[in-house]
Amino acid sequence: MRFSRRTLQENWERDMDLGKEELLDAVLSAGNEAIARYLEIAGDAHVWDTPEFWLQSEIANALAKAHFVRLEHRVSDTLHYASDGVSDSPEREVERQTGRVDIALYEKVPNPNDASLNAIIEVKKIVDDWCLNADAARILAISKSCGDHVRGIVGGLYFAKSQDQMNALFHEITNRLREIQVSPSMLIKASPATVDARGFHSGFVAAQIC
Repeated sequence: MRFSRRTLQENWERDMDLGKEELLDAVLSAGNEAIARYLEIAGDAHVWDTPEFWLQSEIANALAKAHFVRLEHRVSDTLHYASDGVSDSPEREVERQTGRVDIALYEKVPNPNDASLNAIIEVKKIVDDWCLNADAARILAISKSCGDHVRGIVGGLYFAKSQDQMNALFHEITNRLREIQVSPSMLIKASPATVDARGFHSGFVAAQIC
């Protein structure tokens, strides 16, 4: 995959014309479908048993209709490509970012080698109200290295004992994400909650942070 400043800018402007919530809505829909599908094939599984890798793979598969998709994409590779004529970040910024991102979306063009990075998505099982922060901070650093033209989404499967607990979780997730100084225009959405016989609420929640 290659990067050019012109291509990244054109892609960003084109995506903005399509509506900033379109990708977020697609991730939410795919995440919700992934949960439902896993429960269907697993029989008597509990919603919380849904594996993270299943959520990631099903979301990636849904988004592959409109993008080239890389799963478990190395951050160092992403930053290396971004720094080729695009990033003004010092080399130490590249060295500081390690590991892999769950899903990297590249534009779907005739030659995959000419595709530029459109978005990064991290998917988790939400065990507390701050578990998305580290991923969000890393995505913001990558986006900055790419000239702020890469979208970033963090989200995952949530589970709450009541409607009140669910609302409180969403509120705290939003507050925690704002602690890392994400954009004032950050969007956070949740799929309609599924309520089981015990009154437990579950579903998929995601935030577009850049």
